[in-house]
Amino acid sequence: MISRLCRDERHRSALANAGVLGALGSNLAEIVVSQGMVIPGVDAGAQKADLLNRFAYAAPESADLARLLESIAVIVADSKLRASQLVYSNSILAVFPLFPAIDFVPNLSTKVAWAASNAADLSTRQSHLNAIDYLIPDIHASYAKGASALSSAFPPLGTQGSFDSILQFAGSQSSVWPQNKLVDDTDLSAERPSPADSDEPESPLIPYLIWLTRSNSGVERLMASYLLAILYRAGLAAKSREGSIGLLIVPLLVELLDDNAIELSAVADEQRSSKEWLLKERTPAVIAKLIFDSEYLQRAAYEAGIISKLARMIKSSYEPVPSNVEARPWSPNGYSSPDNDALESSKTSRLGQKGFSSLLLHRVKVREGVLRAIAALTPFKEEYRKSLIEQGIMPFIVESLKPYPDRPSSKSTEKTEKITHINNSEISSLTSGFGINPIPVLIAACAAVRHLSRSPSILRTTFVDNGVVMPIFNILNHPDVEVQIAATATVCNIVSEISPMREV
Repeated sequence: MISRLCRDERHRSALANAGVLGALGSNLAEIVVSQGMVIPGVDAGAQKADLLNRFAYAAPESADLARLLESIAVIVADSKLRASQLVYSNSILAVFPLFPAIDFVPNLSTKVAWAASNAADLSTRQSHLNAIDYLIPDIHASYAKGASALSSAFPPLGTQGSFDSILQFAGSQSSVWPQNKLVDDTDLSAERPSPADSDEPESPLIPYLIWLTRSNSGVERLMASYLLAILYRAGLAAKSREGSIGLLIVPLLVELLDDNAIELSAVADEQRSSKEWLLKERTPAVIAKLIFDSEYLQRAAYEAGIISKLARMIKSSYEPVPSNVEARPWSPNGYSSPDNDALESSKTSRLGQKGFSSLLLHRVKVREGVLRAIAALTPFKEEYRKSLIEQGIMPFIVESLKPYPDRPSSKSTEKTEKITHINNSEISSLTSGFGINPIPVLIAACAAVRHLSRSPSILRTTFVDNGVVMPIFNILNHPDVEVQIAATATVCNIVSEISPMREV
């Protein structure tokens, strides 16, 4: 319920202030205890900090880790204040204390989970590592070689704006998954400090989430990386974590997009299908949150093959869905048989106004996630922009600029003719099989076009050939002000002096 109903800043602040975030942190601490992942020697630290009474019991076997991580991430939602409330809550500090690394001397009797930590020679221990770091690969040497060239050309993480700088104040009230919203001093629009620049040590919760992402699969992997991305963006991770995320996390997230694990077609097993659809919808958004202001992480995603997968996903999202794809007869017989049970649980078997099928709604959500990932991948490198255009995705991006999309076409003459019939599109969209693009899709499409327009060759040829101008011009009059802001920002790029669209 929290992940579905907590949709804007007011809701998130209310849940945090009411103690819900702290309660969820206690539940997470219980899972840490049940996994045997408590920092060695934590009892002494807890006693010193007077936190023994906050030490959690082991979680029950029925605890759902994925939903718990999602609920925490939804409440924290890019607020450094709430992220700090989680990391510095008594229940989390009891299992993941923040004592300096020099004070950490592992107990030689510590068992299974900390065998690697105990086996490490104290003389070879690195000062920036905590106990859980010894359960994940040490990649700092590799990271230093790969990222040194980038650090001189680009400012450190945190000098960029929040994710709204890409999505142009995407309306969090319109999307189930929260997006950044500049509302108060707790947001991330200002430069975010890093534990690497201060005396405060990094919380072991950060490497724990890296370990969770690597040791789990499916939805658990996605939600662990989602919370990790939010804490990383909040500045609660050391700068050196960029290397760990680029080499250990980003490739795993790109792997979740593989078609051999997820399909866009209807699946008989509804429960399995819902999990696969969830991965398909949200994984691109998590990748976007991680990489949007880091050329190093963008390179990691590019080398993992994300471009071809994003192109395949956005093309699949525009495959028309028949209006009767989920049509089933309504039955008044209740739950008299397994067949009737399946019928009664289906939304399409209920009385009421007919809406879009769940498959079509899923594909619309996929469009949003893919467009956000494209926008996050393309701010800096011409190489990435050209690779995306070569995949033939521009017609699909152009259709995403329209509230009522149609079959994507690369012929700009066809697009111009269709513009005159936009008033009738709302009616035809109910039967066209392409659905309706909501506000988050329109904003994400504007961000993708705006960043692709940084390439002069794309601006002069691809945009003209695909008729980008009129869809953007039409949504300048969109009733939602956030769509107007995103469209105006895009117009700023396509009316430059070198643009052939300036006159139009």
